[in-house]
Amino acid sequence: MRGLNPGLLADREGLRGGKYEYPTLDAMKLSRVGHPAEMLGLPGVCALRFLNPILWGDLMSESSASARFTRLTAWIGLVLEVLAFVGRPLQLAFVESHQGDLEKLGIVLFLISLVTWLEASNKGMTKLDQMSSELRALTEEAKKIDLIARYGSSAVWLARLLNPQGQDVARFPHCRAGGETLSHLLLNTYTQAAEEFYRFRSGEKDKVELSEASIINLFLKNLILSLPRGSVWLGTSKLQDSTAWEERTAEPSYYEFESAVEARIEKSDLTYLRLLCFQDEERYRQMSHILGRQEGKGLRVRVLIQNELPQDISLIWVPKTRLPNEFDFSDPVQFLQKQSSKFEPLCGLSFGIRADREVNQMQLIRPDAEEFSELKRAFRKSWAAARAYANGRIDSDTAQNSTGSN
Repeated sequence: MRGLNPGLLADREGLRGGKYEYPTLDAMKLSRVGHPAEMLGLPGVCALRFLNPILWGDLMSESSASARFTRLTAWIGLVLEVLAFVGRPLQLAFVESHQGDLEKLGIVLFLISLVTWLEASNKGMTKLDQMSSELRALTEEAKKIDLIARYGSSAVWLARLLNPQGQDVARFPHCRAGGETLSHLLLNTYTQAAEEFYRFRSGEKDKVELSEASIINLFLKNLILSLPRGSVWLGTSKLQDSTAWEERTAEPSYYEFESAVEARIEKSDLTYLRLLCFQDEERYRQMSHILGRQEGKGLRVRVLIQNELPQDISLIWVPKTRLPNEFDFSDPVQFLQKQSSKFEPLCGLSFGIRADREVNQMQLIRPDAEEFSELKRAFRKSWAAARAYANGRIDSDTAQNSTGSN
């Protein structure tokens, strides 16, 4: 790729920020003829201020027809303005009799050249923007190539996850989410930590600060952002400690995942059914404001209160065709299986929970595996035993809220 003309870049920045500075009227006083504003009039002052980048600027190619036309009209307009200016002092009869016409024609030619110059300038800036985007993409590709060179075949697999081809883009969003997660950790989290330790060793820093990066929560956030519009997420959660869901006390990466969930639901990109499980009424009451927030964002929430809690799991379906107008919330698994022409299962997730507030283990399960069938049976059982949460309270008659628009 050819190098960029420094003058071209400078002109581009000047145009964008309005930073072109030409000689002021005070600085352009001409000897013996007084102030140019008095002698040239408005057309002459405009010509002196703006003709320079048009006549000699680098924003247009010297060989383009547009550039030649622009420069020709600008030069002719300038010559006419000069003739109109010097005609009277030199007592040129033709000029004196047509001075007004010459000035008007000069103005018209100059405006034509100005319009064509601005159009070419905008095209040039668009091309530079495109080149800038391409350079950023090349930078990312260079990082990936460097990763491959450093880590061998495992990085090749990572590169394939990050760049799915053809139908893989829609079929495997969860695999791409895994690639995004690992790429972030390798190129950002771990490299930054290594730099921190090196600077500590060399004496540039007095201390090293490390924060735990949850690969599970980062994957969940990337997954929720990768799912196609119209996807369905069925989840059972045993995070019954309210601090797991609040911004100030939650694990930061899990709160980012939850924020991404709520944002996509608010845009009607996602249908999310969540079963929240509690061991007693007190735990439920402590979490009631969290349930209210989730319901307000658009999640379909049910509550299960019992001593022995079910497994923490998620089941995800993605759309195949146009979505149905109605969704059966009374038995979502059966509904999705009956709608196999419109939905297909993507994967199942099984989680391990620590201290009722953190996810510390995860299994990703294929939809054709026997474990996925077990997860479906477990969700159906728990969902049927739970009660719907609506309008800030547990609904005593859950069956009345069994269907609704998708």
